[in-house]
Amino acid sequence: MPSDFFDFWECCTNINKEKPEEALLKAGLTLVGPYDVLTGKLKKIKERKVSHYVCHWRYYYDPPEFMTVIAGDKDEFHIGYYRDDPFHLPCFVASMSTVKQGQIIPLGENIFAGVCSYLKQRMKEENPFKKAPLQRLYKEVESFAKKNDYSLLSVTKHMKKRNKKVVAKTFHGNLKKMLQKVVDSKTEDEQMKNFDAIQEIITNVQFAFDEGDSGTGIELGLNLFTFGGEVFHKPLLHLLSVGYDLLERDPFIDILQAHLRNRRRGSQMSILDPDS
Repeated sequence: MPSDFFDFWECCTNINKEKPEEALLKAGLTLVGPYDVLTGKLKKIKERKVSHYVCHWRYYYDPPEFMTVIAGDKDEFHIGYYRDDPFHLPCFVASMSTVKQGQIIPLGENIFAGVCSYLKQRMKEENPFKKAPLQRLYKEVESFAKKNDYSLLSVTKHMKKRNKKVVAKTFHGNLKKMLQKVVDSKTEDEQMKNFDAIQEIITNVQFAFDEGDSGTGIELGLNLFTFGGEVFHKPLLHLLSVGYDLLERDPFIDILQAHLRNRRRGSQMSILDPDS
């Protein structure tokens, strides 16, 4: 994990010594995921398998590249780290929610920037009475970040540099219509017929794989994943597994396999017992 992950824990400890994970509760945020290692909560798991751990606080639309570290209290809002490569440090911190289903919204280069971005937005929306505690939280997080030289910019120089390398934004409108037709099919025969158009694209992607092109397959695989629906699980698993394998990003395959076996909708994504 990056250094800001641990420094943010220290910041939260300064705010709430007894329960640092609840330091941001007045803003509707709770530290979760890998922070549950620091709280000791994950020690309570009886069946300790990697496939369980990688699904801890993994929301329905979280791709393998995304790791949740903060959970919100509504709209399945959550903040996490985004990695291009599982062996590298995160590229940025982002948020996801059901308001913009499956959309990853970059908030900054580190968790301090991510939380401050969220708090600023919340302060704009709240009335004066609810705004005061949010302002106090913001000042404490901002002060700690500045003392430790963390940028609070929502878009940094490194993020701009990465954006220039982005080949394509996922999800074309016509593809969405094709996927919707598959989901809306009334019978199995109709579904198979509507899936023919998708299968044709997958066949073309396979030719790209044979040429060593991983990008096309990963793009289509993530599109199927983001659209949602169990009917797409098998093809997206194939596409992303081959794509990640070509890029030597095997841990993403393990995460995806575990997630698809236990892909759930909702806001309570902990693998812990609710009473833990």
